[in-house]
Amino acid sequence: MISATGRNNTRQRHQRGTTLLEIMIVMAVIIMVTAALAVVVYDDPFEKQFIAAADEVEAIITVAKDYSVAQRRDAIALVDRGAIRAIPLNSASPLGALTLAEGFEFRILDIEDSRWKAPENFAITFFGSGLNTPTQMQIIHPRGVCEMELNPLTGDIERTIAYE
Repeated sequence: MISATGRNNTRQRHQRGTTLLEIMIVMAVIIMVTAALAVVVYDDPFEKQFIAAADEVEAIITVAKDYSVAQRRDAIALVDRGAIRAIPLNSASPLGALTLAEGFEFRILDIEDSRWKAPENFAITFFGSGLNTPTQMQIIHPRGVCEMELNPLTGDIERTIAYE
C-alpha cells in the first residue's frame, strides 16, 4: 500500500496480527507460571504425617526431660522399634507414650560401632541434674528420614527431615 505521502505502509500490515513466535513466548510464560504454582500449591499429606510424628516424639522426650528437672529425679525415654515411652526411674507408670503410625520405625545410632540399629528397650536417660545421655535417633519411613540429635547439656533436640 502506498499512502498519500508516497510511503509504503508495511508497518501497518505487520501490526494487524500476532506472530507465531509471540504466541509461543506467551505459552511458555503461562506454562512456567502454572508449573511454579503447582509446586507451591501441592500439599503432600505424608509430609504432614511425618512432621507430626517427629513433633510427638519430641514431646515425649521433653516430658521425660522436664519431669527429671522439675522433680530432681531420674527419668528415661524408653525406645522400641515402633514406640517410645517416658517413664520415671523406679516407677511403672509412664508419663507419656507414643506408638508410631504404620510404616514408621525408630533407629538409634550405636556409639560403639557408629551404625544405625533397631532399638529394643533402648533408654535415653535424663538425670535429675538436668543432664542426659547423648543420643542420635532416626524416625524412618520408605519415603523419608528424620534425624534427631539430643544435646546432652541442654536437652534440646535438633532435627533434620529428608524426603525421598
